[in-house]
Order: sequence, then structure tokens, then C-alpha cells
Amino acid sequence: MQTFTRLFSIITFLLSLGFIAQALPTQARGVALAARQYDAPATYGSSDPSYGSPSYDNGSNKIGVPALDVESLMLALDTNLAPHISTLAAATDIAAAQVPVVAMVAEMKGVVAKLQGVVLTVDPSVVVTIAQIYVKIVIAIVAALASLVGKLGLTVCISLIAQLDVCLHLLLLTLNLCISGFLQACIKLCVHLDAKVLLDMKLCNMQLIGRVLRLAIN
Repeated sequence: MQTFTRLFSIITFLLSLGFIAQALPTQARGVALAARQYDAPATYGSSDPSYGSPSYDNGSNKIGVPALDVESLMLALDTNLAPHISTLAAATDIAAAQVPVVAMVAEMKGVVAKLQGVVLTVDPSVVVTIAQIYVKIVIAIVAALASLVGKLGLTVCISLIAQLDVCLHLLLLTLNLCISGFLQACIKLCVHLDAKVLLDMKLCNMQLIGRVLRLAIN
């Protein structure tokens, strides 16, 4: 079992490098993202460095870049993923399961690309709403993967699981760069996850997303 876990970790790590490399912005935008400079008003951060005033400004701080509605973007992602998740859950062989996984990876990478280099000032209540959408997506994907593993076994599904684990992890980290406090909002929501979700995640050995969300699935 330890050997299998090591193999899974190596595959997940290699996939992580591939996805992150593809999602990286150009050098100039990468520097801007790393710096994460905020064009904030003078009153910004007087009490909480994570947020500005109580008003909601769901827009980019980059000059010349239109405002980005992340809540709508995530709602659209949830809608677009739904049929692929259903197809994955209903799959009875690995070939049939690969089709929706490829589509889901493309959908999530598309959202990551749109969020690259964007930093938003978002009201805490909106951060929670976006986090709820993300956690809902995670739960749905985990349930579909658990259904597949129940039919085909973990060894057969390892590559597909790793791809989705990496993408969910990348999406989470990108959203956290885009919206201050996003990761913490997700962690707080996951405290109340149903025991079955945790068991399904453990069954699928989704170490990346489980670790970053501080879930006890080992």
C-alpha cells in the first residue's frame, strides 16, 4: 500500500508541474502576479488587511483590464462541469471516463487562465459565496470519482483522479491569489463536510486537495 501511495504521489507531482507550467502567465504578468501590488485607497486595511471597505468591488486592479465577475465565472464553471460530472459518475469503463475528465480539465484550466494576474477587492460575504461554489464543485467531483473507483478500482482510475486533483488544487490556489482570504473561507466551509465526502476523498486518495483544505483523509 505504501508503494502504491508513493507511486500516486509521484504521478500527482508530475501532473502538477505540467498543469502549473501550462497555466503560468507570460514573464511580465508573472512578475506582476508575484508582486501582487494593490492600488488601494488610503483607508484600505485599517482594521483588516485582507479586505477594503465593506463595499463590493468585483473588478481587476490592472489598468485597462475590464472588471472580472468571479462569482459569475464560478457559477458558469459549476454549470459547465455538471453534465461532465454526471457522465463520469455513470461511466463503466476507463475509456468512457476519460472523455468527461478531459472536458473538466479544460473547463477548469480555462477559468485559471482568466484569473491569471488578476487581484480583486471583494467583500467578505462574496468571498464566502464563491468559496461555497468551489466546495460544491469539489464535492460533486469527489462523489463521481468515488463512484468510478467503486466500479473499476483505484489502480485503474489513478491517472484520472490525479488529473482532477491537480486541477482542483490549481484552481483553488489561483482563486486565493486573486481573492484574499479565499483559501481560509474554503477551509472553514470544509469543517462541516459530511463524513461520506471525506470517506470518498480518502477512497480516491486525493492528497493534494485534501492537504491544502486540511482534511483528515490519510
